[in-house]
Amino acid sequence: MQNDSEKKTNQKAPFSRCRLGALAPRMRAMLIQLIRHSPLRQAYYEGRLSLDTRRRLAVNWFFQRVIGVNRFAPWSVHFTSQVLNPSKIQMGAGVWRSMALSGGLYVNAFNGICIGDDTLIAPGVKLISANHGPARARAALSEAPIVIGSRCWLGANVVILPGVVLGDETTVGAGAVVTRSFPQGHCTLVGLPARPLIAVSQMKTGEE
Repeated sequence: MQNDSEKKTNQKAPFSRCRLGALAPRMRAMLIQLIRHSPLRQAYYEGRLSLDTRRRLAVNWFFQRVIGVNRFAPWSVHFTSQVLNPSKIQMGAGVWRSMALSGGLYVNAFNGICIGDDTLIAPGVKLISANHGPARARAALSEAPIVIGSRCWLGANVVILPGVVLGDETTVGAGAVVTRSFPQGHCTLVGLPARPLIAVSQMKTGEE
């Protein structure tokens, strides 16, 4: 004979299976609604999202809407990234893909960040629009916003510091730290601190 505890377990099992079985279609329906009411809706309707991309978006959605990581961002954010003050971020067309698919981003938008159309952001990039003062370590200092032009490429682990302006079609090499502006654009920046590639080549030639 079964004891009382075994009977209770057997009685609860069918109910638990029903709950779990109903969870998958509900989550799928909620994901579809999220995409339809987000900047991804055009790509969703045109079928331009691959299966791998849809899976990644589903994982991001779970962390944002269920667990609460980056919950205030109105677009999909990679679950390993951190976005602060998303309301002060302006993104051009196509930038959402980098935010959703590149992991390890740190985006600090206390003073505002503006990113132009079709700019690509690699994993590990840090966009830091605010510094902290020595007197009040937790208070963010007021600075000019970060402005990144259209069709730029920020390589892996690039750091962009407060007030930096990058013109259109600027490429920043992996690991570079950009401390000053290059508003003219159409250049490649490398090094720490970041300098135009031509300037770096001239420096090496002078040393030889």
